[in-house]
Amino acid sequence: AERWGEAGELAGIGGTVEFRTDVFDAASIEALSERLRRVLAAMTADPSRRLSSVDVLDADEHGRLDRWANRAVLTRPAPTPVSIPNLWAAQVTRAPEAPAVTCDGHSMTYRELEEESNRLAHLLAGLGAGPGECVALLLPRSAKAVVAIMAVLKTGAAYLAIDPAVPTARIEFMVADAAPIAAITITGLADRFDGRGLPVIGVDDPRIPGYPCTGLPAPCPDNVAYLIYTSGTTGVPKGVAIPHHNVTRLLSALNADLELSPGQVWSQCHSLAFDFSVWEIFGALLHGGRL
Repeated sequence: AERWGEAGELAGIGGTVEFRTDVFDAASIEALSERLRRVLAAMTADPSRRLSSVDVLDADEHGRLDRWANRAVLTRPAPTPVSIPNLWAAQVTRAPEAPAVTCDGHSMTYRELEEESNRLAHLLAGLGAGPGECVALLLPRSAKAVVAIMAVLKTGAAYLAIDPAVPTARIEFMVADAAPIAAITITGLADRFDGRGLPVIGVDDPRIPGYPCTGLPAPCPDNVAYLIYTSGTTGVPKGVAIPHHNVTRLLSALNADLELSPGQVWSQCHSLAFDFSVWEIFGALLHGGRL
């Protein structure tokens, strides 16, 4: 209702709020009333203003929302995108003789993994591996599998990990859909690529030692690092392309929580065709740990 002063001058408007005390407390009603007051004040100050542009919250309320939503992190400048081989190279430089991978009682240092993957990368590049292409990996979990993954990434191509346990029909579908330029596997699995029309490279291919151990130019952070296929339970399986910077950014965020550091030991117990294997492998190798 309108209010008037003793001399008859307009003294604003006033009213009484009634509310159910079993639903609302007094503090909530006071906050809602104050928001209504702000809306009315903004409307009378500028009748042409859009109602949706009126800020109904006060500074304290904005502060609470900022804390709840972690605004300080959301507004922080994003880190410069970087590729997996770039971060890997930095670790090799920092501790070349540190153990990188241990499998079946044998270990490889960061330098050894760097040199062996570089040789395989040169072989793959000669077959056409590069940005925009992919290389299929049909491998069990092993040190050689890690070498193969690193080699593919160094060419700029994406790796397509195929679990050896999947049916032949699944392999046929993935190869036809992703169209890899080559496949890397072991002797006992090579025949699963028969009739596919693509070069098949063994992890112990005798040509590999003849290639240089020097590195290739690092790929762009926007290049696709790996392809991973959905299960297909709701339809045709779909290949999902994950770029390098998604992996490195994820691990950067993971580092803030887990404090990844040299000397840590990570198990690699998931299938290479399962996304979590990426966390296991690069959570260790991009932070100086041992896989």
